[in-house]
Amino acid sequence: MRASQIHKRLENLTAKVHRYGKREFTFEELCRAYWRLDNRGFLAFMKEDFPGLRAFAEMFQREDAERAARTPGRAPAGHAGPRGCQTKKAACRR
Repeated sequence: MRASQIHKRLENLTAKVHRYGKREFTFEELCRAYWRLDNRGFLAFMKEDFPGLRAFAEMFQREDAERAARTPGRAPAGHAGPRGCQTKKAACRR
């Protein structure tokens, strides 16, 4: 990926994160915003172009798991229930 492509992605992400006003963002804040918008896209982007972002991905996954553990009646994100149903609850009803 060329530097201009990365720059354009960061500009688009910054626009989505904070639509009004001017503000500077840390690299971690931009990565976290990308994760919140599209964690699968972030993981694919990381694997393709920036394996050094793995530390951020691991930190975000850990935080999501901790948040899910604190929220009663809610399974971790991406939890596959019985028969592979994607569900927020431990029991899956079809």
